[in-house]
Amino acid sequence: MSQKPGDILVLADEVPISFLRIEAYRTAGKALLKLGRYSLALEQTEKALAINPDDIESCQQKGTLLERLNKHNASKEWLKATIKKHPESSEIWSLLGHIEKNVWINSWSGVNKTSEEMKKAAVDDAGLLREAINCYIKGFLLNPGHYYSGINAITLSHLLRYLTKKNEDAETRKALEGGVCWAVKSALVKETPDSKDYWGRVTLADLEVLTGDTPDVEKAYKHAIAAAEKDWFALDSSRQQLFMLGQLGFRPDQVSAAIKIFDLEIEKLKPPETQWEPRMVFLFSGHMIDSPDRAEPRFPADKESIAAEAIAAKLDELGAGKEDLALCGGACGGDLLFAEACIQRGVRLELRIPFEEPTFLSKSVTFAGDEWRDRFYKVKNHKNTHLYVMPDEIGVSPPKVNPYSRNNLWQLYTALVWGPEKVHFICLWNRKDGDGPGGTKHMYDEVSKHFGQVHVLDTNKLFKKVLNMPTRNPYCESLKKDMGSLIDELDLSDLQKHFLHSRWLDQVTWMEGKTDDAQKRYYLLRLTSIVGGVIIPSLVSLNINNEGIDGFIRWATFTISLLVAICLAIEEFFNYGERWRHYRRTVENLKIEGWQLFQLSGGYKDFKSHAEAYTSFAAKVEDILRDETNTYISEIVKEKAKNQADSQKGTKN
Repeated sequence: MSQKPGDILVLADEVPISFLRIEAYRTAGKALLKLGRYSLALEQTEKALAINPDDIESCQQKGTLLERLNKHNASKEWLKATIKKHPESSEIWSLLGHIEKNVWINSWSGVNKTSEEMKKAAVDDAGLLREAINCYIKGFLLNPGHYYSGINAITLSHLLRYLTKKNEDAETRKALEGGVCWAVKSALVKETPDSKDYWGRVTLADLEVLTGDTPDVEKAYKHAIAAAEKDWFALDSSRQQLFMLGQLGFRPDQVSAAIKIFDLEIEKLKPPETQWEPRMVFLFSGHMIDSPDRAEPRFPADKESIAAEAIAAKLDELGAGKEDLALCGGACGGDLLFAEACIQRGVRLELRIPFEEPTFLSKSVTFAGDEWRDRFYKVKNHKNTHLYVMPDEIGVSPPKVNPYSRNNLWQLYTALVWGPEKVHFICLWNRKDGDGPGGTKHMYDEVSKHFGQVHVLDTNKLFKKVLNMPTRNPYCESLKKDMGSLIDELDLSDLQKHFLHSRWLDQVTWMEGKTDDAQKRYYLLRLTSIVGGVIIPSLVSLNINNEGIDGFIRWATFTISLLVAICLAIEEFFNYGERWRHYRRTVENLKIEGWQLFQLSGGYKDFKSHAEAYTSFAAKVEDILRDETNTYISEIVKEKAKNQADSQKGTKN
């Protein structure tokens, strides 16, 4: 079985036999517990208990998880109820003692407290300490081989005597010391050169620190550390117990000597490497591009750019960046648009597909055209992308399990493992049922059971809005896509690529749009003026002896004359012709610089790499844009002002 928590969660739901499913849920809970995902771990443990409420290991795990979630009272009540069912379980009694101990420690410890202040608070809550001692004693008496319970009972008993200055239960304590010592030595007899018992040895050292002299304490702990096999966690756990004694000023010479030994040993070891954790996790589901034979349109191909902009805008709104993780499928349409947007923002990407790659491409990508296949491979091969194929990772779907639904759950559980509070679910959806199982609605419903950070890009509204928007320039869209692809392939840092996208490419596409707009307006106004100027003399020269027709010609002549005058006035005021030429000069200069950078030609031929040429390119781009601004202000705006002044002068005359 896979050891990845997200994989385990999927597989656990699929186990057909009850007692095996309990084990699967417990295993998932343990894996999540180690990762610190206590809420999700508790959910899996509850599933195990739903199958068998008396499963003692699951009962114990639930108590631990409630305590880790800082639900101390709930944990104690749960364990007390469990003890009524399993009164002979030393593990449950020991766990209850551990929780009582932690509640007591939390009642007096604090960063800003002095040792005396902590001692006073510890004495005030000595009742909690006694509860912990009693639980540990019970656990040890039920199972003398469980010396973890015994050493904790003895240590806390010595602390109680030290804090209260009362020698309570001296005989019980002495008997426990003898029992624990015998149990540990019995266990240590089984040691071999290849199998040494660190916990047995360190228990004897813990006994020594309670009553022994400093040299004996040092000797005992050094003997224990020799069996630790560089286990950082084991050494740190033992040190924490000594640190607690030190906070209360218990036997300071012996405790300080012991802590020093652990510090020296831990210093030699590298702390465990911290696993990379995302700041946010983006989970996506959305419609594929419509197949050519689809009866009812859902995501027409001509709406691709609208969907892409909506996805990109949502990622920007949420602040997506290189510290984040994204999960999605790899289907044409929503999945790949989301993947491309994430790559542009430096987000780490996991593509998770339900079938082997050739089958998946046939079912979910290539039906929309070869372009989508090429885009899939470009996303897959990007350095930030990791492709996971479900049959390879967790096996083929069982006969009665839909692979698309399974893939949804696989993505969702993997995202949740990082912590439900980190997950943002973005979906491109028409808020309707899908064509079959495992669609966007299924993912939406499953996500809604676990957390509330859901962002629906409603295609009903999104695609309807576009009808009232200006027509898009296909050349600008194509230019943006092609240039963007080239930028992504350059040997530049993510930050430099981001600047190229947001500064240079944005200005190029914006000016292309302005150029096209100004040219169309200029041609429309000029052609209207020219044609109208030709028609008016012809109408004036007509001499028709028909009052009705003659009246119509006079009105037509007046209307066309007025239209020509308006067109000339608008062009003179806005200077569309000059704007067109101005934008065209500037955008061509920007494109020339871009192509020269891409090919390391022209002014960049002496640079060895794009990264080396980047600074020079950025400076030239800013020079072009500064000149563009100065030219616009000095020529076009001044010409506009002059025209306004001439117009006002003519009015006065």
